[in-house]
Amino acid sequence: MPPLHRPATSTLRGTSALVAVVLGLVLGAVSTVLGLPLVVTAVALTCSAVAEPWLASPARAFMRRASFGHSVRLAGRAALVALAVSREAPDLAGAATAAAVCLVTVRVVDNLAGAVLRSRRTTAVATRNVGDLPGTRLPVPAAVLLPLTVRAAAVEPFVVVGLALTVVAPAWLTLAAVAVAAYAALALATGLVALRLGRTGTAAVLLPRVAAALDALAPDVALYLSGDAASVYQADMWLATLERTAPRSVVVLRERSVMERLAPTSLPVVCVPDATTLMALGLPTVRAALYPANVGKNIHLLREPHILSVFVGHGDSDKNASFNPFTRVYDEVWVAGPAGRERYRRAQVGVVDADVREVGRPQAAGLAALPVRSGAEVPTLLYAPTWEGWNEEQDYGSVAHLGVRLVEHLLASDAPVRIVYRPHPFTGRRRPEVRAAHARIIELLDAANARAGHPAPPLPPLVDEPADAASREAAVQARDAAWFASSPAAHLVVAPRTGVSMDACMTVADVLVTDVSSVLSDWLATGRPFGLAVPAHLAVDDLVRLAPTASGGTLLLADGTGLDEVRDLALGRTDDARADERLRLRTYLLGPSPATADVTFAAALRDVVARSEQRLARLATTDAPASATAAGTTHDAPALSDDAADGGAGR
Repeated sequence: MPPLHRPATSTLRGTSALVAVVLGLVLGAVSTVLGLPLVVTAVALTCSAVAEPWLASPARAFMRRASFGHSVRLAGRAALVALAVSREAPDLAGAATAAAVCLVTVRVVDNLAGAVLRSRRTTAVATRNVGDLPGTRLPVPAAVLLPLTVRAAAVEPFVVVGLALTVVAPAWLTLAAVAVAAYAALALATGLVALRLGRTGTAAVLLPRVAAALDALAPDVALYLSGDAASVYQADMWLATLERTAPRSVVVLRERSVMERLAPTSLPVVCVPDATTLMALGLPTVRAALYPANVGKNIHLLREPHILSVFVGHGDSDKNASFNPFTRVYDEVWVAGPAGRERYRRAQVGVVDADVREVGRPQAAGLAALPVRSGAEVPTLLYAPTWEGWNEEQDYGSVAHLGVRLVEHLLASDAPVRIVYRPHPFTGRRRPEVRAAHARIIELLDAANARAGHPAPPLPPLVDEPADAASREAAVQARDAAWFASSPAAHLVVAPRTGVSMDACMTVADVLVTDVSSVLSDWLATGRPFGLAVPAHLAVDDLVRLAPTASGGTLLLADGTGLDEVRDLALGRTDDARADERLRLRTYLLGPSPATADVTFAAALRDVVARSEQRLARLATTDAPASATAAGTTHDAPALSDDAADGGAGR
């Protein structure tokens, strides 16, 4: 997924590179066909080659799909310069053609060597905090890691210039020859490194080592996540909780991109992309698996008979995604408070009430300790909308129909209100009008900061990156608090990729405006007022029936109804008439006390692990073959079965 707020300089650079690459090739072809001076062809083709590394990924992917990838463009430039030299100096035609052919040949060899290196360097099983085992990539010399396009772009201009100057002095052919030879040496080195890696990163080699290391750690709880890189927050939010409540846990991921973006943690982490390898790993000591998301690849661990499955989700909300029919496959479904249980009762999606357990919301403990007002001189309104969902039925987002109007209304206030805009990571993924409204909100906030002379401060990096999630949370909170305080009147756009936590945004906010989402559930822990945007496809009465939380806040409509009230709540101009209702809702959604949720959650984990052990003991006494299968203590390298070949019924 592309960044939500791409810097203008990056966009401009990518556009300029695309123009230079394509226009340079076109001008080179035209000048060669028309017989223009060789210098025109050489300059055009050199500019085209030099601009290659700056192409934006979407443009590069589009040209590749159009059968106009980098190798084709390089071959075209090489052919054009050879043809131009041949016309200018026929006696050099052979040398120019040979140099061009050599350049293209080396490019092909380099592509093959690079592909083999990427394949062999990528580990079949990646780990973190599991002995001295490797991560997602095996270490190799930095020189062979240069992107293939950058390598070619570093060499190609010398070949073009060398061939062009050969017309003036044949000795310049040496420049082209040396450049091609250097390129060939790098391609050869890449191939040799790939050969040297051999099968080091394969499942056959790594799986027994990973299995032995995990057996030594003996984790009894697994946090399991599959998704794209933007989904990593669904695992991140549970890391500190598990470090506190279940230190004998392991994090099991299915995508390397997720592992590379996973927050620091002291827990062992294993990434197993292949379903067959995961089944061979078995995780024999694990007794309970926690699932933050409903995705197809969950089936690859759900099929392990010795592990009880628990759906924990990634936030409690009134969205219909919070009572997905898929949830019936789990042994238990954990919710924060009575509201979660009621959702499943009302939805009738096949989840048995006895399988629903109320465990509180450990992540909300810090928010529950906040005062009712932030105490800042300029009050802050946090606008944290959800995204537009995978389909119209799940579209609870307000960015398109309310976001711009809300921001314009607050910016026009007679008393200053600071706006902190925290979009969902998936904002604009499905609907172009949402992307446009999102961009407009950012423009409005940037313009307001410019007029007031309050530029948004840069976010400082963490000086020391703690190794565990709990320490990192504390360090991030301290950094974020200092960042918010450094410019108390500046409007801020807090994209999730910045690393600024939602808790930090809530801490500085006096009022929240949000949609039907888990953000609202966590906000209730603060006791502070909120405005709830009515989805465009729902009437007010329908929203109230769908979302019990609506009774605790100001309902906001697309026509502007409710905007004055949330502004006045932020400024402290009006009484907070719904404070008692929010206290009731906090218990209803989050359980009796967020401060004691860790204790409840830890007890629930111990109980599930104990039930799993008891179940295995019963199997051992009644069906010895079944218990042997359930124990799953062997870790042979995977042999592809018919069932596993299609991903184990996954997506």
